[in-house]
Amino acid sequence: MENLKRVFATAVLAAGLGTMAVGCSTTSGPAVSAEKLAELEAAANKGDADAMMKVGDAYSKNKEYAKAKMWYDKAKAAYAAQKK
Repeated sequence: MENLKRVFATAVLAAGLGTMAVGCSTTSGPAVSAEKLAELEAAANKGDADAMMKVGDAYSKNKEYAKAKMWYDKAKAAYAAQKK
């Protein structure tokens, strides 16, 4: 179910709908601090697909949707590579 939510969030962001997505948990909540984002990006840059997803969520919460989409796309590719 979590992967389905991630795919839905990626599709919504790719379509340019951003916060208009009903039920998309990635756009709710407070903005993410720069320190937390740096921690997440460090893990994501090491190839951690879950961390990539969290970085996308963090950018989405910070309303930086282009960066969020970039990280969601990276996470999608990383998850696909894990399945092979």
